[in-house]
Amino acid sequence: FTKISSATGLEENLILDANVSRMMFAFAPSDPNFVYCIAAGISGTDYPLSNIYQSKDKGLTWSVIGPGGSSYFNPLGTEGNYALAIAVDPANPEFIMIGGKDLYSWSFATNWEKITIDEPTDLPNRGFYVHRDQHIILFNPANPNSVFVGTSGGVAVSDNRGTTWRTINRNYNVTQFFSVAYSPTGEVLGGSMDNGILYMDFQGNDPKYATWWGGAFLAQFLSFRHGGEADISMLDPDFKFYTTPGGTVHRRLLIENQSTYQNYYTYANGGAWLSPIALHETLYDPLSWDTVNFVADRDYSAGETIVAQSMIRKLPIRRVLEADLTAGDTLKVQDTYQAMLVVGKQGKASAKVNRHPLNGRDEYTNQFHTVIKRDRLEEQDQLVKVEFSADGKNLFAALWDNSDSLYYMYRVTNLENGRDRRTMDTDAWDPATGLPTAVVETALIGAFDQVVTSIAIDHNNANNVLVTCGNYGNDNYIYLCRNALTAADSVNSFVPVQGNLPQAPVYTSLFNWRNSSEVIVGTEYGVYSTANIFAPTPTWASENNNGMEILPVYEIRQQKFANNPELGVTNHGVIYAATFGRGLYTSNTFESKGGSTFTNPIVASNIEVNITPNPVSDVATIRYSIENDSPVLFQVYNLQGQLVKNINLGNQPAGSNEMSFDSSDLGSGTFLIRMNAGNQQTTSKFVVR
Repeated sequence: FTKISSATGLEENLILDANVSRMMFAFAPSDPNFVYCIAAGISGTDYPLSNIYQSKDKGLTWSVIGPGGSSYFNPLGTEGNYALAIAVDPANPEFIMIGGKDLYSWSFATNWEKITIDEPTDLPNRGFYVHRDQHIILFNPANPNSVFVGTSGGVAVSDNRGTTWRTINRNYNVTQFFSVAYSPTGEVLGGSMDNGILYMDFQGNDPKYATWWGGAFLAQFLSFRHGGEADISMLDPDFKFYTTPGGTVHRRLLIENQSTYQNYYTYANGGAWLSPIALHETLYDPLSWDTVNFVADRDYSAGETIVAQSMIRKLPIRRVLEADLTAGDTLKVQDTYQAMLVVGKQGKASAKVNRHPLNGRDEYTNQFHTVIKRDRLEEQDQLVKVEFSADGKNLFAALWDNSDSLYYMYRVTNLENGRDRRTMDTDAWDPATGLPTAVVETALIGAFDQVVTSIAIDHNNANNVLVTCGNYGNDNYIYLCRNALTAADSVNSFVPVQGNLPQAPVYTSLFNWRNSSEVIVGTEYGVYSTANIFAPTPTWASENNNGMEILPVYEIRQQKFANNPELGVTNHGVIYAATFGRGLYTSNTFESKGGSTFTNPIVASNIEVNITPNPVSDVATIRYSIENDSPVLFQVYNLQGQLVKNINLGNQPAGSNEMSFDSSDLGSGTFLIRMNAGNQQTTSKFVVR
């Protein structure tokens, strides 16, 4: 071998190899004396063009034909370490094409010409569009006018040596997805590498066609180059959320049948490259502070059921009247349909929660509250993953601590009682006393020296939390905590459950809705599952022989909302997977069959609870009925949303039951008592004198 580069290459007619990250060579098929090289440099965290070289003596000496360091000529953008391509015309040794961010051609006669523009909304119709990030260029040796280009968006072809182009991706899928979200009826939304946010509604002639969501022609497109995490509301699927690099959260909704988007939460002090979000929704929140007005259209008698309309999609709120109502009277009705959105931010690693993400009014849009309390705050710290428990009472967040070079896991509790800035924001304080007023609490429960790639919480028992990790060269990539709601130890709370999984990054995980012992994970090598995550050493099996390929799977999610005609949910149990290189997948293996429906305790409940006498003086009798043998828990709340009493009865028999209830420790006032029986719950109101 003869070295043809050096740190001072240009002075010696060699290739400059100082501050170079990658090189690619191409030889002229028609004349072996001509060799070309394109080199990507290193500039901080960017990888721009270093130089493009030509040799006319089989590589012994080199000259620069495309100098780097220019803002006007930078065909690689900042990602030359990732996207780099070069090829020589098989019939003309002095005509080449190079690619990276955009395609350029060069010839001895014409010098450099930019021959494509990456703007998918308009230019395909004009023949100028080739997807960004070109990886290979291939001339047809039998017809040099025919040129093929392989990109992060598939394959493009030119029949006239680069004058015009067309995409040829039918039945060819190479989209690299980071995330996936689903609607109640199975439409999907995903964030991708180089393809921004993509939405599939399965309409039109091609069921695999995805609509690109971005800005106007050229101007706003760059901010949507990559798509981050995404979510679709189950309560109102017209609301869709997604992030773009740098921390911006976008909210897209339908207004008068026209789709529009807005910067719902701007980057402010920035965020992780792909900022994490999580959306929690419930049909029944007994502690909701929201009310709607019901105006009687006729006379109603006590005991009749009225139907008010929620602020969310005008969903029905059914209430049994406790007193007569005259036509024209207005009754305030608690709006128990509730949602909240959390955004993970950079700079002091804050988590911001909004209690009204499905309300378009400005006063709600701006109500983001900080819910993680930390003693040491650094501008370089950032949240990387967030997730709510199924009941919305707890939030788990993983953050990078720059000082300790560790990823810490935090638990935020008592969210059900945090309803405004005063009760939720950890920075809120009482001006009269100078004391903090937030009721939410923060605890550190884990520490990891590998990047945290996902958090999964058992839908049936929030004590069970999985954390998956990335990075190479480690022994363990998945950890389980079985006491996450009470854990106070950052060292021993999480134990590895790697078992026989390949020793490679695990990017995502979920507990199966049907059986919490069953866990499914997405790894560097596809999808794996175990029948018992709680075994001392779980046994994992590959799920890659049923349509899934062996490739990185970055996110898997399961529809946990039960099939419900009122909400329009039809995909309960369906699993959605985002792969890095083969698009989006679904699995119906755990789908609900037979149209099972969710039992909304507001609409119809098979469990009942009554307190007599009501009002209560000191001791009352609680009479309750349950449909099946199940554990029963009573929780008493005051009207400020604070939990004031817990009564755990353990397993109780089906049918009618009663118990004595001592209210002497509550004080006077109005209270709510919530009964949890298995996976059902109901609430009643009582007064203590």
